[in-house]
Amino acid sequence: MLSTKKLAKMTLTIALITSNTILMFTVPDLILIFNPDYSSNLFYVMNLCKGLINAAIFLYTQAVVRSAFTGTRSSILEKTVIKSAMNMNGTGNKRFTISSQQGFIMNN
Repeated sequence: MLSTKKLAKMTLTIALITSNTILMFTVPDLILIFNPDYSSNLFYVMNLCKGLINAAIFLYTQAVVRSAFTGTRSSILEKTVIKSAMNMNGTGNKRFTISSQQGFIMNN
């Protein structure tokens, strides 16, 4: 089940990416449809930058993606790994332990 905070962050991410797409892709296309004589060089550069801005939005709003990109551990990532390990520990007779390195070690 998603927490309210995670749902709010995902909603913010989707809203920012949708706004970016409308601003950088849809609006220039509409302008060119209604005014084909307009110089389209600026619109071409805006369309190229759209992907970079989307990546920046993901890195800014999603802590797990940011920590994976930078190679650092965040408390959110550690909590997710620990929670997954505890859930797996209760489902079978295999024992999962968290090591001091990134990831977990499975002991039979």
